[in-house]
Amino acid sequence: MSFAIRKASPEDAAGIEAVRIATWRVAYRGVMPDPFLDGLEVRPEEFSTGMGRALMAASTEELSSSGHAEVGLWVLADNPRARRFYERFGFTLSGRTKMWPDPPLEELHYRMTLAANT
Repeated sequence: MSFAIRKASPEDAAGIEAVRIATWRVAYRGVMPDPFLDGLEVRPEEFSTGMGRALMAASTEELSSSGHAEVGLWVLADNPRARRFYERFGFTLSGRTKMWPDPPLEELHYRMTLAANT
């Protein structure tokens, strides 16, 4: 097998994402819970448009309708915009933290109890 390594270009984005998704599904099967969302982002030009809130609402509604009672997430302590977003959505700090050594970063854990979906 031969291959060439080069810098990625914008045209490579879809292929890179496809590899990431396929790898995640195989590597983490049985390790991470099935209802695991690795990230939720919107483009900067879509900040404050309601898109992030709609995505979060859809995600938490799906978890609730699947029988989950709680949802948790990690966010960088130095990301005030994201922290405000989660807090406005109803997440509260759980008191759990993670420290990453290089570069030194602190992550904070937020949690939210989901409404019972009957």
